[in-house]
Amino acid sequence: MHPHKWPGFSMSPVHLRPEGRGLVSLANRDPFAPPRIEFKFMETAHDVDAMIRGVRLARKLAEQPALKLYIAEEVVPGPAVRSDEQLIEDIRNRGVSNLHPVGTCRMGHGSRRGRGSPVCGYMVFEGCALPMPPSCLWLSAATPMLLRS
Repeated sequence: MHPHKWPGFSMSPVHLRPEGRGLVSLANRDPFAPPRIEFKFMETAHDVDAMIRGVRLARKLAEQPALKLYIAEEVVPGPAVRSDEQLIEDIRNRGVSNLHPVGTCRMGHGSRRGRGSPVCGYMVFEGCALPMPPSCLWLSAATPMLLRS
């Protein structure tokens, strides 16, 4: 392991309740061709505003006396990036998804949404039965809650 040339930490705002919904579809008739994936990040004003507010909140936290002692400078996106337009451009260029896809594929036979389906001897509970993407680190922790419903 090689230590970094200088110490640091990061703050990464995450939008857990986006309005934008992506799409996975067939790219063509070839079943072995990679699918067409449309993430649809930052397509609504709500989603854009949430991320701008997240960046501004992270900066406000970094300015507090408890952290300010440990910060020499903001490296990315950098102190010159201040306006909403600049922040939006940075978020669109560097942002990534932290979402756990749900609602993309029914498994098993028939319409047993949320009740589980026998597949190869296992009972499969579909994440698509969840009404919206869960705000949790692991989708695998949220899906078993279907067992209790």
